[in-house]
Amino acid sequence: MSIILTNVSVTWQFWNREPSSSGGKCIAGAISLDLSKLFFEIMVLINQDPGESQGKDRISELPDSLINLILSFLPTKCVISTSVLSKRWRYIWTSVPVLELEFPRTPELKEYTTREAERVRELYSSQHQRFMNFVDNKLSLHHETRDIKKFYLDCQCSPDIGFFPSSGTFASLVTLEVDTLSPVYLPDAINFPTLKICWLRNADLYMHSTDLTRQFFSNLPVLEELELTDCQWNWFISEQLSISAPALKYLSITGPNDDQCYNEDFPSYEFIFNIFAPNLQSLRYTDIPADDYILHRSESLVDAEIDFKRFGVPLPQGEDLVATEVLEKLSNVKLLKISGETFEALAFLNHLLTNWPMFHNLVHLEFISEVSFNNKNKTMLNFLRISPNLETIVIASGFLGDLSSTDCGWTPGMVPQCMLLHLKLVKLLEFAGFLEELNTVKSFLKNARVLRRMIIKFFSNLSAVQQNKIMKQLIKIPRGRSNCIMEVL
Repeated sequence: MSIILTNVSVTWQFWNREPSSSGGKCIAGAISLDLSKLFFEIMVLINQDPGESQGKDRISELPDSLINLILSFLPTKCVISTSVLSKRWRYIWTSVPVLELEFPRTPELKEYTTREAERVRELYSSQHQRFMNFVDNKLSLHHETRDIKKFYLDCQCSPDIGFFPSSGTFASLVTLEVDTLSPVYLPDAINFPTLKICWLRNADLYMHSTDLTRQFFSNLPVLEELELTDCQWNWFISEQLSISAPALKYLSITGPNDDQCYNEDFPSYEFIFNIFAPNLQSLRYTDIPADDYILHRSESLVDAEIDFKRFGVPLPQGEDLVATEVLEKLSNVKLLKISGETFEALAFLNHLLTNWPMFHNLVHLEFISEVSFNNKNKTMLNFLRISPNLETIVIASGFLGDLSSTDCGWTPGMVPQCMLLHLKLVKLLEFAGFLEELNTVKSFLKNARVLRRMIIKFFSNLSAVQQNKIMKQLIKIPRGRSNCIMEVL
């Protein structure tokens, strides 16, 4: 028993996960696999104890709290199956603090006839209703204990049944994950005093007023992670959507990555995002833009990822005032990821930098979609000039624009400070060897005085012959710093 008690304290790391410095995502959940294996081995040792107790069911003699802790690392299906072991185990599963419920996905119907496909849909619809009834019954069994720490529901078969857990049964909830194609009606009032992690995926979110939205998020006093993935906002908001969470550290909002959900008549949300999260460290926004964004007290932000989806209908260069205002409010971040089309549309009025704050803390700049170094308003050059301490530049998806251009916008008198003093690493991925790309390499090698490494990864569709041809061109490019290492992958 002493071995078990020694390791029990370690498991609480699973319930107290902290955002990582690399982007806010939690990693401590992986501990559960190792701990479940550890507990399994301990239970085996208990029942293999030699002497008079050999063959005795010593696991059942463990206190309920320890059994619940052990079972919390097993799939819910396995936990429920323990109810057949004996009367002692019949209802133990109802007090296990983890509920993970998953309804099977609808199979591919391409190989079925129309009649067969319709029959499959009917069967899944009826099974879905039975599944939701099971969910309700299972929660009612937990109602007396009210000790649920984690609730996970994955049910994407029927879009006509909405679900959101009530705060009565989930008063002790720490982690909530709901993945459903159903409408999710956020309740008018909830009370989750211990909820730290809330993930909603693939949901149509409904709320009928901004006051209710503010009330919903303000009743989550210790919420640290809020992730809304592939969700759509389906309520009429006349002014603003407010998220007020004083303990929030990680916020991710990503809309459906599908142009079928994009309405050209409404290319942006007609409301303002009002975010009050003074402890926010990581922000990710990948969706169509809103009218404006109010970010209160953003000094604690460490990293941000911004991608305003326009599905092939970008604004002209230098005319996206919303993107400009958002970037200005992120001037304290150390790591910035941004889509190429969002970056290209930043407004540097009259090529002046007086309307922009300095990004003194920024050390890592990454472009997550195609970007151009050859733009008439010199967006890239201007942004590097307001990022004096930049150490790393990553172009993750290749270049965009006039790929035959020989002008990358660099002149000897305008080399940014970061190029002269701090830039140490440049990564160019999806490299195809176009003139603009080669000239960008030439510009970095010539002007980056302290550059240590340049990593180039070829576009996957290039043949070996094409790669060798580009390699010969890269070798001929002169280097301003002789000991800069170029890695070609």
